[in-house]
Amino acid sequence: MNTTPVVPERWLADADYEQIRPHLPPDLPPIPEIPQRCDGASLAQVRIGASEDPLVELPPFLPQEHLYLRLNSPVMPQKMYARKGMIDRLDAAQQLLPPGFHLCCLDTWRSMAAQQELIRIYQQAFPANSKNYIAATNNPAILPPHTTGGAVDVTLSFQRTPLALGTDFDAFLPESHARSLEHIADTDEPEKVVARDLRRLLSHCLLSVGFAPFDKEWWHYSYGDQRWAAYYSRGVSLYGLATPHETSQ
Repeated sequence: MNTTPVVPERWLADADYEQIRPHLPPDLPPIPEIPQRCDGASLAQVRIGASEDPLVELPPFLPQEHLYLRLNSPVMPQKMYARKGMIDRLDAAQQLLPPGFHLCCLDTWRSMAAQQELIRIYQQAFPANSKNYIAATNNPAILPPHTTGGAVDVTLSFQRTPLALGTDFDAFLPESHARSLEHIADTDEPEKVVARDLRRLLSHCLLSVGFAPFDKEWWHYSYGDQRWAAYYSRGVSLYGLATPHETSQ
């Protein structure tokens, strides 16, 4: 059996903009500015919390497409887990979406070993720029968000098809930054306007229930980790490292 990790050329389907446009709500709010305190070394100023909120398997009512299984790596989690508090908020966010749309969870908890494996795979595949996007594991004062069980990579699906919102998932490009489409005017090309509004819809439903965004990745949101705490000006996170035994694997 071949277990050599391979990064797929594409992860998500392009949106059918003409089909989707009539179903988008009008006047979606812009994605808010993301404070500089939410990234880099400044996150070390946020103390790591120790909530006992359990790490549990994602329930069936949350649509999911476990993308990293496609990497063909035995180190990556074979099921999707998250903190119970985050799952409750994903459920609440999904209730805010208009008919036809759902959230689709792409990745959640990773062990520290899985985080290191992801770094290794992507540094081999994209040595020039992946290190600026994947959280390092060598600073004990800043936990990689996914290792806390409080981070989710998520997109919108329309009629059960998970969508690429302006860029593909894990596209290490400036266009993948959360607010990179905010310069697009309502009078611009329709496909650009729809991509902008899909990101706004995702952001609006998640921020409305207490998630925090990540400026470099439109698909990454968190609840309870250090970035979340920094975004909401809290001095301590909710979640520390979630260890493998908590998943009952």
